[in-house]
Amino acid sequence: MQVSTKSLTLATLVTTTIISNISFLSSNNQVSANVPILKQGNHQINKVFSPAPSIVGNWKGSIGSKGDDVRTVVEIDVSSQPGAIKQGSWKFWGSDVKTNKDIVLQSGTLVATVNNNNTVTLLFKQDGKKFLTFNTQLKNVKQLSGELVDKTNIQIYLEKNK
Repeated sequence: MQVSTKSLTLATLVTTTIISNISFLSSNNQVSANVPILKQGNHQINKVFSPAPSIVGNWKGSIGSKGDDVRTVVEIDVSSQPGAIKQGSWKFWGSDVKTNKDIVLQSGTLVATVNNNNTVTLLFKQDGKKFLTFNTQLKNVKQLSGELVDKTNIQIYLEKNK
């Protein structure tokens, strides 16, 4: 088979054109597939948002006179419910000398009222009657402390359990 110069030139031209078009199309697709990459800069968070302290949960601590080493162990449980007024229960714990075990000495219901600026009024009730009232402050998400109303030398310190 004889190939003429015209046929050879035409075949070369067609092949070159096809290869050029394929290269052009692939480079166009490659360009459109490139996604701009953002460079890292010095970004700062202006405010850190943390959850507001909550009175809801189990708290344990003590009640005692200012400057006195003798303290009564207290535990309160505050239920989750909408609004500023929360219901719960309280217990005073002691030790049974015969069995050497912790026992509940007294218990009752609790009304915790959350006021402005994280102040909390704790109303301890026994048999449905007012027993003790403390004005307290939520210091952070884990600590609550304050004083007995009308007897500021009696203090309460509580820490929130997990």
